[in-house]
Amino acid sequence: MLTTTHNRIEREFFDVREGKYSRRLADQSRGKTINSQAVELFLHLGYVPGNLTLFEGVFCLPSRCDISLGPHGWKIEKRHYYRDIVDPGRYRGRAARELADIGGRLFLGVVERLYQSGTQAVVPLSGGYDSRAILAALLEVTEAKNIQTYTYGTPHTLDYEIGPVIARAVGVQHRRYDLTRFDVTEEKLRRTAELTDGNTDLFQPVYLVDAVESLGTDATIWSGYTGDGVGGSHFRRHARNDTASAVPEFVAAESVQLLPPERLKEEARDQIETQSAYKGVLDIHEEVFFVNHVERYTTSHLFLNNRSYCVPYMDDEFLAFMWGVEARHREHKRLFNRIWTTRYPRLFGLPLKANCGFPIRLPLTARKFYRLADRLMVKIVPGHVSRFTNYVSYAKKLREDEKFYQLVQHLIDSARRVGDVESRVDGVRLLQEHREGRQDHSRALTALASLGVIVPALGEE
Repeated sequence: MLTTTHNRIEREFFDVREGKYSRRLADQSRGKTINSQAVELFLHLGYVPGNLTLFEGVFCLPSRCDISLGPHGWKIEKRHYYRDIVDPGRYRGRAARELADIGGRLFLGVVERLYQSGTQAVVPLSGGYDSRAILAALLEVTEAKNIQTYTYGTPHTLDYEIGPVIARAVGVQHRRYDLTRFDVTEEKLRRTAELTDGNTDLFQPVYLVDAVESLGTDATIWSGYTGDGVGGSHFRRHARNDTASAVPEFVAAESVQLLPPERLKEEARDQIETQSAYKGVLDIHEEVFFVNHVERYTTSHLFLNNRSYCVPYMDDEFLAFMWGVEARHREHKRLFNRIWTTRYPRLFGLPLKANCGFPIRLPLTARKFYRLADRLMVKIVPGHVSRFTNYVSYAKKLREDEKFYQLVQHLIDSARRVGDVESRVDGVRLLQEHREGRQDHSRALTALASLGVIVPALGEE
């Protein structure tokens, strides 16, 4: 009997044909044929949701389950539901101010419990709430000399510029990685496929590999993994709360626009997971997002094999609180954001990405105007990169970096040989349209190019 990890932060795989278990996909994928349903999903979403992998007979085991493994397959014997740790009546009727105080104290307790005294804590620092709150809590439990932060991205973007401001304010060592100087190569993408178990677009985590490896093997990385999701960033009031509406909405929202969402084949659509440990605490729309996007897309972007991570937002104690409060407190992340501005007013009085880089909270109309002006600048000013860009602008890179363009062109040609891709996707046309500025196909192109890396990198003997 195997008890799987929470949230697939550490991915676990089982080959039903060989009866083999492993924590690395590359240990099981060599020489395997391609799973056509998984390829279908990858072409639509840019990753494989649910429990499939791109390789026939190899499954990514679901999280928080007791699973029996046998020579002919695997079976869930028991699922450890989050609803079993949540008391929905405990915080009913509590005022937002009181809840913010409780949440702040709970989170600090989680960080105190997870932190090992004297060890080096590394915090990937962006311009948002999640990483800053982790840094603030760590500073309550250890000295600044035991913490280092890093930022990677494009100069003049908010994530890239705000990180060093926060680090200087609290006196921690900080590194900054300018991704415009980073050379993406096929070799680096193949290595990224192995370290992330090749389930998604490789062009985001490829940058992370160099940054993480430069930190050394002794450091523990404190990730803000899905803090915003726990806080309610994907909580919505829906007219319908059923699978029949949730799955099509999910497919449409996640589509990378390689193929029209309505053309997703039914047998592949059925592989999108709708049963999980989140049942009973999240509505079906959030559940589908968490078990598919968060567990199969986000984890592959953030967590590399053979590295040590702490993920305080997904700790059961903090989850029991955030998912135990009344739903209205999770709308628009109201309570989540208030926890940090209440407990750490000085640190959250510094510039925030959510405030368009200003230290004060701008009115909604002002933030909308700022974002509109930013989008207009991207359209009318040659070479201008949006201030809200995460990591690097591939839309810009594909048009201006000839070496990168040729790499993507080569990888798309490789992807044509995967399954029935050649007959379904005209990558050459998409690449040409993007190059000429007729349409932004950057998400579709990097997803297709990733497929051209993953299959040979993990499938070849």
